[in-house]
Amino acid sequence: MGITGGGQTLNVTKKHFYEFLKKIVEIATLQTSYLTIDECLKITNRRVNALEYIVVPRIEYVIKYIYTELDERSKEEKFKIKKILANKRKHKELEELQKELEDARISKHEDNIFESEQEDEDEKLFK
Repeated sequence: MGITGGGQTLNVTKKHFYEFLKKIVEIATLQTSYLTIDECLKITNRRVNALEYIVVPRIEYVIKYIYTELDERSKEEKFKIKKILANKRKHKELEELQKELEDARISKHEDNIFESEQEDEDEKLFK
């Protein structure tokens, strides 16, 4: 009876051993999965930090720089346009003054011609 009883105990012990061995393998597999996930999380956190503290601030700086440059160019363009319009007005005024002077000269010249013709006629009458 000792051998048979011991055999059953041995069989039960073997059965429990195999069950525990299966559970140990499952736990080891889970532990490996957890370690892999932990490593992936660390890598992801590094990437997130790099994006948050390096990449995004650089992009924001570039955007700010671009807006500043565009604003400066816009101001320069407005200034150039104002200068061009002022120069056009100035040239137009000069042309108008020149035309007025030319018209004044022509009318003075016509008056002189008219006066000299008048004098010629007066001289003929008094001769």
